[in-house]
Amino acid sequence: MKKVVIIFFLGVSLMSHAQENFFTSADPFGLHKSNQNFFNSADPFHLHGKNHKSHSDSITIKPSLAVNIGVTPLLGYFSTLQVGFEHKVKDNINLHYEFGKVVHAENGSDKNKRSGYRLRVEPRYYFRHDPYQALYVSSELFYNHLVDQKNATFGINCPNGQCDYFQYVSYQNVYNDFGALLKIGTLINIHVASGMFIDLNVGFGFRSRDVSTEGEPQGSSVINFDSYNEFEPSFEDYTGLHMNLGFRIGYRFK
Repeated sequence: MKKVVIIFFLGVSLMSHAQENFFTSADPFGLHKSNQNFFNSADPFHLHGKNHKSHSDSITIKPSLAVNIGVTPLLGYFSTLQVGFEHKVKDNINLHYEFGKVVHAENGSDKNKRSGYRLRVEPRYYFRHDPYQALYVSSELFYNHLVDQKNATFGINCPNGQCDYFQYVSYQNVYNDFGALLKIGTLINIHVASGMFIDLNVGFGFRSRDVSTEGEPQGSSVINFDSYNEFEPSFEDYTGLHMNLGFRIGYRFK
């Protein structure tokens, strides 16, 4: 009987000690710690893995591969269909290059036939970009070979205003330009999902222009041109400062 009483009191003592620890503990089953880890974790189920990137990091207007068409070259005296390509080189550095072909058509009193091509190469550094806009600085090297074919009536040997005879001649002025620009520009998304964007830029630098004439009769004076255009470029060699405004519409493949 004495042994039973001793065992009974020993059991009550142990139960009292356990009960005290249970009710005085802030988290007797360790649930709070488990829940805290679960809800504080950005990825509690580890679904994304170590290489997960946020949605905003994975979308940007800065193209890895894109094509564009120049709008401003179509508006000049030598109207040019200018097509450009841009691709990623490394991180925030892209390479943009263009080829343009003169597509002028005769109209009205301007019947000159124009031809030629334009070349551009432009490394770009994007210092800011997000899904809607990108800003870049670049340096551009360019070369233009432009031909303006004209028809005119020439007077031959006219020392005193009296010409020996007249000759109707087709001749051409040839413009060769080369130069370099420092540019700053922006890409603006037209619609994120479509991949369409606008490329606007302004550049400052220098240009060297060499102008020559081919097919003009020797010892002659122009009596009458067949056509006239007030926007015709100056028929003079030039080396000096140059400014350029660019406006393109592009499509980003990726």
